[in-house]
Amino acid sequence: MNRCQVHAIHLDVSESERTVCRDILSQEEVARSEKFVRSEHRHRWIVARAGLRRVLADYCSSAPESLEFGSQKYGKPFLVGDYIGPHFNLSHSGDLALVAVTEAGPVGVDVEYKRPIRDWQSVAKRFFSPLENELLASLNDKDRLSAFYCCWTRKEAVIKATGEGLTARLDSFDVSLTPDAPAQILDDRRRSGNSNWRLENLYLGEEFVGAVALRSPFEVAVDFHGCPQDG
Repeated sequence: MNRCQVHAIHLDVSESERTVCRDILSQEEVARSEKFVRSEHRHRWIVARAGLRRVLADYCSSAPESLEFGSQKYGKPFLVGDYIGPHFNLSHSGDLALVAVTEAGPVGVDVEYKRPIRDWQSVAKRFFSPLENELLASLNDKDRLSAFYCCWTRKEAVIKATGEGLTARLDSFDVSLTPDAPAQILDDRRRSGNSNWRLENLYLGEEFVGAVALRSPFEVAVDFHGCPQDG
């Protein structure tokens, strides 16, 4: 069976470690980081991108700063130049980033910090399918927050794997959403032949919810010793 390795990276590090991370980035990445208004968001983005480079450098047996990235039509990055390398995807929320890496084909990963949502009905009505809204409404308040984030991360993992990104209609396919249910696509109404994507939950503790998507059956392992760890 295919294998997907997910590297967990803690983003709140010391100033000295952040400086090291910044030095790994390209000029374009540094410029992107400077567009963040809040320093907390800027610092975490820098560490996440440096973590991505470090993880991929291990797979490519190269220096992190030497890696070059291109982007697909809707922005999904890939390695260019001398490094064909593995398929990968990055997601971060709060102080945690995930880098999913596999040789099996395009992969998507999503993580969300489980913060309360004041107006969950409006968000769900806008982005989720009628079936998913019905399932959410049937849950009690205690279970609904986790189910909301399970739904969101599973959908995001799929559209990140396909490379559709923000252009995708999240209500065009249904996913399972209760935390104790297997992660899966229940119904796919898209015309692009995407119905054979597989999903797996990521168990990240009480504060985070995550999911990863691949086209073929796979086993997933989460490495909680991702770099950097200083801080």
